[in-house]
Amino acid sequence: MNQTIRCLSEIIRANPLIEKLLFVPSYSIGHQIGEYLSKSGISWINLRVTTIAGYAQELLALEIGEEGIRLIGSHEKNLIVEKIYRESDLPERDRYFNGAEEIPGILKCLANALHEMTMEGFNEGNINPGAFIVAGKGKELVWLHKAYNRFLKENKLIDHAGLIQKAFRKLEKEKQPEDGRLVIVLSDFPLSKLEKDLIRFLAGKKLIVIQHDLPVESRLPV
Repeated sequence: MNQTIRCLSEIIRANPLIEKLLFVPSYSIGHQIGEYLSKSGISWINLRVTTIAGYAQELLALEIGEEGIRLIGSHEKNLIVEKIYRESDLPERDRYFNGAEEIPGILKCLANALHEMTMEGFNEGNINPGAFIVAGKGKELVWLHKAYNRFLKENKLIDHAGLIQKAFRKLEKEKQPEDGRLVIVLSDFPLSKLEKDLIRFLAGKKLIVIQHDLPVESRLPV
């Protein structure tokens, strides 16, 4: 942490008037970094500490409010997957996860699989069932992906991955020119493809990765 604070201090002193956006894995880690900076006597008024999801929510707050879209969490995602399986008209002979709706553990694993695949840029259009050891498993995941996304769209819901995708599309559409803002990430921050794409697009050529050797909490399923 000491090395992290030293690096941040140098960046802050060298760029006192420029907005600095620091992405952290969680707000608790952000608060910890802020406390260290304060104890070190460093003024960090132009340092904005946030998570990727937090940044996306702030960016889209007005838009999703106007569209009547509601953000869901992991528990509701599990319930949606369960509902999809309970109301499925998929023939049993075509179901790899037959009876999944009766086993909460499997439902949770499927919901997490959907999240991780989407965060890595996979969707029903580019998932190759043939890449799975058992093609039937891949086919069912494609089916589940379609059913899940259709349910979200029909009910004006958005999940964590969808939020980041929507934020990226907004940034890409607006194509805002670089305004001198610095974007900073910790070296051991676990990032998915969607998160990396958003940060790289936002930062342009002004991305700074600072060393952070202490273990940080991994991204939790959302």
